[in-house]
Amino acid sequence: MNKRTLKQTFIPLLVILVAVLVAVSFSALEKKFSLKKDFSFTQASSYSSKTEEALKNLPYKVEGFLLSTPESRNEELITLLERYEAGGEMFTCSRDSLLSNPLLVHSLSSSLEDGAVTAESLILYCRETGRTRVLNPDDFITLTYDEVSGAYLANALNYEEKITEALLYVTSDSLPSVALLSGHGEFSPKEAQALIRRLIGFGYQVNERNLARGDDLSSDRVLMILSPQIDISESELGKIQAFLSSGGSLFVTSDYADPNVLTNLDALLRTFGIERKAGLVVAEEKAVGSFYDSPLYLMPYMQQSEATTPLIVAGQDRVMLLGSRALQLNAQSRDIMLFSLLKTDKAYLRPFEPQDPVIQKQAGDEEGIFDLAALCDRADSRGNHAKCFVIGSSTPFLDDWMYENTYAGAFLQSVMATLTGVQQQSLGIAPKMAVRPLMSWSSPVGPLALIALPVVLVLAAGGLVLYKRRRL
Repeated sequence: MNKRTLKQTFIPLLVILVAVLVAVSFSALEKKFSLKKDFSFTQASSYSSKTEEALKNLPYKVEGFLLSTPESRNEELITLLERYEAGGEMFTCSRDSLLSNPLLVHSLSSSLEDGAVTAESLILYCRETGRTRVLNPDDFITLTYDEVSGAYLANALNYEEKITEALLYVTSDSLPSVALLSGHGEFSPKEAQALIRRLIGFGYQVNERNLARGDDLSSDRVLMILSPQIDISESELGKIQAFLSSGGSLFVTSDYADPNVLTNLDALLRTFGIERKAGLVVAEEKAVGSFYDSPLYLMPYMQQSEATTPLIVAGQDRVMLLGSRALQLNAQSRDIMLFSLLKTDKAYLRPFEPQDPVIQKQAGDEEGIFDLAALCDRADSRGNHAKCFVIGSSTPFLDDWMYENTYAGAFLQSVMATLTGVQQQSLGIAPKMAVRPLMSWSSPVGPLALIALPVVLVLAAGGLVLYKRRRL
């Protein structure tokens, strides 16, 4: 075989060998890094090392169900969930639709509220713990107010933070339990969905309790009584007092339109030095403690306390109460530590008549600065502590708008941490950019150079071709 034949045979074989090596190398890289790297600008479908660690350490298997319609297909979320699947063996996710599988929700958990699940929800379910978490599109988006357009615009995407928090929630062996009292005309779980979603997001397990039917409070940390319309019975009062004696805490809301006399509940609150005052708090005309000069939209001043000082220092002290009753604080015992959390500016107390509501000040109306929320720490003779939070309006906690436009969420989280004694740690996962910002240049030279570059390259290539032809 001469050299020319050997060369003709060797070169194709070398090319084939190089091509095979390149293909094998790319295949190995694909298997190693597939669905784990995101080279997009916003990187919304990638996750951080904290999520990577959480996926590796999941104690139980979690099933994800992404509900969508052909018109609402979220490619970023789908890709991120595929990366979650690739990152850990304990997480799987499938796509489904309520139209094709309307019984999916109830097959997972009978405790899910129908109103919590939409056609675009992400449902995470752990069979071992029996716990479920529902995430909706609004949970993934952070809004900011744009002064130019006068509207709230999407500023950041929280896919990773919310999904990872939900995974840890559904797989936790134990969570601080919050009980919602029922049976007295309180706000139902469906009416309190905004509050329940935040509590679950903070890492609490929420259960409805009806003491008249024999429900037990022994596993709960906090009992929430949300604006009852009828009084608790003597037997229920005894169960609540036993719950408090064992270290439980109370979270009570009472709106201005609620009954002014609830004998047993009022007696319970008086043991904490707190009394509900009848009437509607109305801001004075020249007072600054109202929203856009609306006298019923109160913007109270947050006071220093264990629960509120961190918020004041962080500048997160703005909450709003849409109509509120006042509280009377009477700390007459050395065993009681009583703090006012929210105080009005100059205001007056107007008797509330549903048939003939009049908010203008009348002769004889009580005037002054009123307490709207209070926190009490009470010690008994055995040294056991019971805590009680009372607020004169439920609106800061039951309205999504309040959470989105005030610091009601931070206020709720801080109060709950004080009542339970459990500080919920944030994962600290940074949100991703929702919209790619416009490119900006300090000098027009850069954009002009980019525009001219393709033309220059074409001319240079054409010049080389012409130069070679002239030499032929």
